[in-house]
Amino acid sequence: MAIHNEGYIFERDAPPDARTAFSSPPKKTLFHLGVEFRRFITAENRRTGDKGNQIFGSPWSFTKETFQRIVAHSDPRGLGIGDVARIQLAVPKEFNARMEWICVIYLTQPVFGWSGRAARQLATEGANIYLGGGAEQVFLPNLAADPLVTASKYARMRFFGMCPDQF
Repeated sequence: MAIHNEGYIFERDAPPDARTAFSSPPKKTLFHLGVEFRRFITAENRRTGDKGNQIFGSPWSFTKETFQRIVAHSDPRGLGIGDVARIQLAVPKEFNARMEWICVIYLTQPVFGWSGRAARQLATEGANIYLGGGAEQVFLPNLAADPLVTASKYARMRFFGMCPDQF
């Protein structure tokens, strides 16, 4: 039985913006059953106009170790956890407005993914300000056929909750 994404060739199959999201070519990695990943999202809010982010519709995640480093660099009197994550994972606000919710997913089957350091990105289109990047990120394409689901054949959600400014 083939492992999910086994035939996926990052250099050929990944969208151009995914290929430029890494500071150097990412490493193809086999992630085993039960491995957890985290992802910051913005919840949809019709009152504020936030469109929200998909949980399985986006291939971007990070590991528990990356999360622990982000928390260690945050300071509730200065940069909160979401702020540090935005800078270190180089996520412009146009893609994730608030980054105040965190979800934890776990794999229900082995899956191939790609990991590497986030490349710096423009903070805003046309600006001359960059988000530094440098944190380890994981690209896990094709986890769900329907991007709006909260579980798939390959992964399930373990936790979803608001991420406070400090732990």
